Amino acid sequence: RVIDSIIPPSTNCLMVIGLDSLRESQKKAIDDYIMRGGKAIFLIDGVSIGKSLWGTPLNQNILQWTKNYGFMVNNDLILDVSNVEAPFSSGYVSFILPYPYWIKILPKGLNKKNPITRDLESLVLPWSSSVNLIQDSITTDITHEILVASSPYSWQEKDFFALSPDFIKKPKSAITKPYPLAVLLRGKVRSAFDDKKLSSETMILVVGNSRFLENPFIRRYPVNLVFLMNAMDVLSFGDALVSIRSKGAISRPIKPLTSTQKALFKYINLFLMPILVVVLGIAIFFVRKNWLKKVEESL
Repeated sequence: RVIDSIIPPSTNCLMVIGLDSLRESQKKAIDDYIMRGGKAIFLIDGVSIGKSLWGTPLNQNILQWTKNYGFMVNNDLILDVSNVEAPFSSGYVSFILPYPYWIKILPKGLNKKNPITRDLESLVLPWSSSVNLIQDSITTDITHEILVASSPYSWQEKDFFALSPDFIKKPKSAITKPYPLAVLLRGKVRSAFDDKKLSSETMILVVGNSRFLENPFIRRYPVNLVFLMNAMDVLSFGDALVSIRSKGAISRPIKPLTSTQKALFKYINLFLMPILVVVLGIAIFFVRKNWLKKVEESL
């Protein structure tokens, strides 16, 4: 349902996908809903992606509308060495490459204490922005949990959004660290229209990404939908149904290899495999030779 000037009090959980197309009356309706203690999920892209793989930062004034709630999605994109492959094409040629902008969240990046992410093994977030907690807006009545974070080997792109794999290169000055990609806030938040007005007890989940729910990603990574359904259940009804659904969506990601392990596999492929082929060839030669000898003796 599209948000209008009034959100029914019977609404268990409100999902806000993007901020750039919201009218002022819709923002006011969202704020009134949250002030009543309504639960909300914000899926916000800090950078819009064009068909030619160029990114455009969302207007800061639009993103700052949520600051009083205690968070703001940044005008950035996070890249990670933990990623999945993406399809590309050049002329008549199509190919698949590891793509750092499509982040693969590993178990260590998922909050194992919260029922939304506790039983998940992975998550894939394409072109994701980080979430900034606004400390000046967080009252003593608010607690927050980082539910999803990138790996310690991720970095941030803020200025130049050329997203083709040809342009991806980690700057030497880049700081690698985990970045918060989904945060859950609980408590009483300030109104976006009145700093002095506090809400009733509420819960707000913010994800710096809405694209992970697009059909191609849902089909390829169904655990993304499980994450959203878990969030809606927890915000609407508590965590009673969450563990059943999560355990039905098992995805066991392969653990990333260390530099030593990578070198070991490299040398095995370079040296051991050719040796095994030679040994196998010699063995086949002698087996065949003995077989021919026996055939000759039997004649």
